[in-house]
Amino acid sequence: MSTLSKKTKGQLLEIAEELNIDVSDCKVKKDVYEVVKEYFIKNANDFDENSKFYELASISKLGSGKKSTIYIEGENGDVKQIDVIEDEDIETEEAEDENDDEENGNGEEEDIDDDEDDEYNEDEGDDNEDDDDIDFECYTNLVKAVQHGTLREYMELKNYEIRDYLGDPYTLNEITFGLESAFLLYSLSSFTSLDTYFSSSVSQYLPNSLLKLPTLTTETFSFQNGVTVLLWYLAAKVFPVFFSYYVNFTYDFDRDAFTEALAKLFVSILIFKTDIGFNSITDELKYTFSFGNVTLATFKHFLFVSTLTLRDVFGNWILLNALFTSILALYANLAFV
Repeated sequence: MSTLSKKTKGQLLEIAEELNIDVSDCKVKKDVYEVVKEYFIKNANDFDENSKFYELASISKLGSGKKSTIYIEGENGDVKQIDVIEDEDIETEEAEDENDDEENGNGEEEDIDDDEDDEYNEDEGDDNEDDDDIDFECYTNLVKAVQHGTLREYMELKNYEIRDYLGDPYTLNEITFGLESAFLLYSLSSFTSLDTYFSSSVSQYLPNSLLKLPTLTTETFSFQNGVTVLLWYLAAKVFPVFFSYYVNFTYDFDRDAFTEALAKLFVSILIFKTDIGFNSITDELKYTFSFGNVTLATFKHFLFVSTLTLRDVFGNWILLNALFTSILALYANLAFV
């Protein structure tokens, strides 16, 4: 199993979800990694050897700061032992001993000073919280970044977030499928002007700019287009996800991005490269001139026409997309081994 730092953001989020770790405030992979790592360090002893997170917890614990002991001599000659954690930003405070006479003599004055300090600290704390909110917005909000002159830092943060988002193979699979699906829906859509659906008596009261707006025709929502979209969704999404869930080499995570992309490539080759034989054409001719109960013939007809439609819309470049995402997913898996 790879170390925690080599996990992708998606894998870290799955670990956090399974262990009920709150990462809702984490925007980038680095923040998620720090929260999950801190959880493993604090709860390393709760994972036994049979737990699938045992090795991650052990490695995280070994990677935490090492504890050392120092001795400090006080004013009255007492020697105090203090534990210090190296490589961690943990502040230690040295306790000061005070005499009983000083405590009794200055007790009232100290109470008054403490009250004043508390009031001052509360006001200062509120100001600091406001300042923190402003500072946070200066780096995460474009308008605030322009106002406070932190546009460069804002762009650097967004650049890091984009790189982190696109560095996840699961994200690439989703983006590719989304773009392909949008192109398919656009190709299957036909448009007309809005005035087609209004009578002349109604159109005369509407502005011409409104009447010329492009509008989907009723042919767009045909049964044949529905079957085509369904076939595409089953081939490019349902089957690859199902396959990647059971043929999974990442062990701890729900899906394997590489096997998902590979399954999509395999199905795409079947749909776009399988030759259409003489039998298929003969069945189409029989379906055209047949009457009565043709349930099986109807199913084969719509499957045949949907396949031809997908070939006409995508051509060969869908295979290149599937091959490209497969290579990227494979590289991502190898990079984190």
